[in-house]
Amino acid sequence: MHISLDSALGRQRRLNSVGESVFQIAPDAAAGYSLRSLTGGDPSVVRVRRESDNGERDFNASGVSSGELVNWVNQQITPPLDLRELTATGRDGPIIEAAAAYSLRNLSDSYAGSVVEVRRSSDGNTAPFTAAEVTDGTLVTWVGAGNDGTVSKWYDQSTTSGVPNANHAVQTSAASQPKIVDAGALVTGGLAFDGVNDRLSFASSVALSSNDFFVTSVLKVLEGDGDSITPVGNASGNRFLISLDYDGNSASMRADDGSFLTEGFSAGEPTGNILATVQRVSNTVTLFHQSSNQTTFNATGESFTLGNLGQIYPTSYSKHLLSEIIVYRTDQSDNRTALEANIGEVYGIAGIPAYDNTVNGFVETWYDQSGNGNDATQLTASNQPKIVDSGTLVTATNGLPAMRVLGNTQSFGLSQNLSFSDFSAFYVVKHQAIGSSISWLGDSGGGDYLRYSGGSYQIRAQGVQTAFIDFDTTISTGDDYLLSAVRGSNTLKFFIDGSAQANTVSSSGTFDVQKLFQRGGNTTQTLNGFAQELILYPSDQTANRPAIEANINNQYDIY
Repeated sequence: MHISLDSALGRQRRLNSVGESVFQIAPDAAAGYSLRSLTGGDPSVVRVRRESDNGERDFNASGVSSGELVNWVNQQITPPLDLRELTATGRDGPIIEAAAAYSLRNLSDSYAGSVVEVRRSSDGNTAPFTAAEVTDGTLVTWVGAGNDGTVSKWYDQSTTSGVPNANHAVQTSAASQPKIVDAGALVTGGLAFDGVNDRLSFASSVALSSNDFFVTSVLKVLEGDGDSITPVGNASGNRFLISLDYDGNSASMRADDGSFLTEGFSAGEPTGNILATVQRVSNTVTLFHQSSNQTTFNATGESFTLGNLGQIYPTSYSKHLLSEIIVYRTDQSDNRTALEANIGEVYGIAGIPAYDNTVNGFVETWYDQSGNGNDATQLTASNQPKIVDSGTLVTATNGLPAMRVLGNTQSFGLSQNLSFSDFSAFYVVKHQAIGSSISWLGDSGGGDYLRYSGGSYQIRAQGVQTAFIDFDTTISTGDDYLLSAVRGSNTLKFFIDGSAQANTVSSSGTFDVQKLFQRGGNTTQTLNGFAQELILYPSDQTANRPAIEANINNQYDIY
């Protein structure tokens, strides 16, 4: 890397291998926030929250621009049984343990056992098979050309404190075993239950009783037979958990709470996989279809026990394909979307964001690159600016990475209060909507702030009630701007795209900064637009301003 001296900045300006300038913020900067590197290295610039599972991760400047950030937001690679509890630092808590788990894939990266035991029709012999052997042709070859393979055991992959629960779903009667190989061909879409007498029974009934629980399943309608699909029922009574009925262009989803509650919704008989989930929290049971809440009901006094797969109640069976079912005896409402995201991606279930890479990513922390550790943070999920929108990196008009700030309560709080006499601020922004006023920054109470207000800048600081400076330039929506403010010797000056505005204003007292994009608690004076960079100095940078602005404009091609 070549080194040259930039006298205007009083710092070294580094040139990378292709001769491009890499900005290094001045040594006396109070704070520096950007989605690019301001230091010449590759620092962490943002901490991002992935909406699908609320997982969090830090990203360097190179990770934002290279696609690494977007790939992470869209990927849902953590299998259900490896999912961890949320903590203050992300999904790094204890493993969330299931009560029972059945699938034709490995539900944990550490699971290496068999997923099914299969009986072949030619001689009645049985053999266990791993997930890899199901998909690589080993199972079909063993069953043999023209033969059927039926499942005598579906292995439970769940554990408790690392010890296998081994509550396998079994069926000893060949006539009642669901098919996995039909006439020498692997059944596509899971185990095929015939709706006549096929069922698998748990070695030990999974008692959910009246406690919190969560059950999610992946199933598919058999062609022309979507009248009733019930993956989980109780052979001793009418206490099934999930029932799907399809009739023309409408459908209903229900769970039996003694009154046979049914909720209709718009959905024709699907040809693809269905994700059906039921959860109970306290006395409320909620049913989800393709991750969408369909209905809730009061289950006070009701108890549920999972007794069979494929059987609704003693005299009724369900005809469908079943690929996966996972049972928790705990409230997993905070983890539902995380579980469903992985399942949706694996099975290609439309409507679940991970299926078609349309996940959102939000900025929890905008890291201070000045070395002062004054990070800008927003811990409330609904108040976090967006950096990945429906699977795509957010960019400003210049095509470079940006944060989409929606106004209202979307803002950042600084970890340290900044109090200035003289100061300089450089801000790269695009306004989506102007409104009455838009704040750059302010204190927590709204007494001190720097904002754009209907054709003028306004500063309100100690010693000055209101002071306006009219612009020579009109700010419009849809354009990128470099806004600069420099205060020295009690005089405040403003610049737009490097051009000085005509008027200045006398300004005494100190100026406090605790928030970005918001005037204190005033949610009507917040940014509605795109932010890319904000650098604050606790000093008058009049001498260095042209060089700083030139570097910023060189990066963002603003004017």
